[in-house]
Amino acid sequence: MKFIGYLFFLFGYRVNHLFRRIKSKILKVNKQEKIDYLHKRIIKYPKLESIEKTISDLVEKNMSITRFGDGEYHLCLGKSIGFQEFTFRLGFRMFKILSDSKSESCMIGIIPYQLNGINEYSTDFWYENIDYVLKFFNKNTLYYNARITRELTNENIMHLKKAWEKRDVIFITGKGSRFSENHTIFDNVASKQSLFTTARNAWSDYNQTYKNVLIAAKSISNPIVICAIGPTASILAYDLSIINIQCLDIGHITNIYDKLFLNADKPENLPIQ
Repeated sequence: MKFIGYLFFLFGYRVNHLFRRIKSKILKVNKQEKIDYLHKRIIKYPKLESIEKTISDLVEKNMSITRFGDGEYHLCLGKSIGFQEFTFRLGFRMFKILSDSKSESCMIGIIPYQLNGINEYSTDFWYENIDYVLKFFNKNTLYYNARITRELTNENIMHLKKAWEKRDVIFITGKGSRFSENHTIFDNVASKQSLFTTARNAWSDYNQTYKNVLIAAKSISNPIVICAIGPTASILAYDLSIINIQCLDIGHITNIYDKLFLNADKPENLPIQ
């Protein structure tokens, strides 16, 4: 899809979204009716590889991973989220990666489409957006599971750590962000250096961040980039994979680890300094 096509996509989405919200209020569509509608649409959502298979390919094949969750979906649909404002270029880049990716070195991770035990927020999100979310995907693309850092087990952690074992790691995170590059989960790296961007609206600093990574990568023989810069990481991981630099978009992994195993607070509840 070209950029003009993306603009038409956004226009169609906004008309459809407005109609769906008005219909929902006028007809007073309840949660169960929304779920019944979603059950009819689920057959068109891509089948994902398991979390275990996703981690295995990441480690064994030295692949990069870019992950798309509901925040990234919102940006593709032209909506800003808490710490990242929408721009047409950002939304278009994300849409292109999801729909047109032919990369053999970068896994495209998306969230599972699950209706069992779904909460009110997720029900409304999928009901209002599913018809256009389905337009993101390419039937010829193999999609992986974006929740590899959300549903951690001891076994998965030990396997995932092999990706950066004895590697020279370049961490990219926002200044004052929740991510900790000194976390115990990274106790097996050979060396590490940190690059920083803005904690909010990291996309505005993308070109400089990309250049900084290239400069840092030149000084080490086998670099791996680990980034936690919100939706911008989705694009950075994809772009670096094209030039054969492995990059992992792993988000809040250190905070998720602390929540699951140390009973810490949810990462979304932690402040950005």
